[in-house]
Amino acid sequence: MPLVGRFPTEGDLIEYNRHAFQHWAIYVGGGKVVHLTPLTVWSNPFAVLRGYLSVVAEETLDAAAAFIPNVPATDCDYRVNNKYDKRINPFHPLEIVKAARKEVGKKKKYDLMENNCEHFVTELRYGKGFSDQVENVKEAAGGLWNSFTQSLGQ
Repeated sequence: MPLVGRFPTEGDLIEYNRHAFQHWAIYVGGGKVVHLTPLTVWSNPFAVLRGYLSVVAEETLDAAAAFIPNVPATDCDYRVNNKYDKRINPFHPLEIVKAARKEVGKKKKYDLMENNCEHFVTELRYGKGFSDQVENVKEAAGGLWNSFTQSLGQ
C-alpha cells in the first residue's frame, strides 16, 4: 500500500483509494491514523447503506487501508488530501489530534449518506461533517431522477 505524495503531518486528512470508493482517516502522528471502521463483518452487502455499528479505531496507516474486515487492500494507495482547506479553515493540528483520540473506542451508527468515514474526519478537522462522495452520488442520482420524470412528461 504505497503512500502517494508527501508524508502526513498531524491533523491531515488521509484518503485511501479503494477504487470504487475512498476511505478517510485523520493522521495523529507516529505512523497512525484514527478512522471509523466496521465493528463486524457485514452479513448483508446493503448494510453499508445504514444502520450497522462501527467503531472509532487508531491503527497504522497501512492497517487502516483494509478497513473492511476480510477485504484485502493490497492494491490500495493513500495520500494526504486536505482538499477542503481552501474553503474552510481547519482547527489547529493538536486540537484535531486530541479530538480524534478522544473518539477512539466509541461505537457509532454508520450511515453512508449522513455519517460515514468522510463525515467523521471532516467533523474532526473542520467542525462540520460532510462528504463530497455522497454529494456527487446525490447529484448523479438527482440527475437520473430528473431525466426519468422528464421522459414521462412530468
